[in-house]
Amino acid sequence: MFLLHKLGQMVEYISEAAITIFSPNDDNYPEVGTQPFEGESFDGNIPKKAA
Repeated sequence: MFLLHKLGQMVEYISEAAITIFSPNDDNYPEVGTQPFEGESFDGNIPKKAA
């Protein structure tokens, strides 16, 4: 009886994992698109630090 109970728990554990892996995504991220750049462009000159 104990062995059958543990076997049932193991099958349930594995089947729940398989359902989680193969189920459709449930991501609820907002679709914001691309964001515009709001910084300063790089002109190629790197300021040197004062020693």
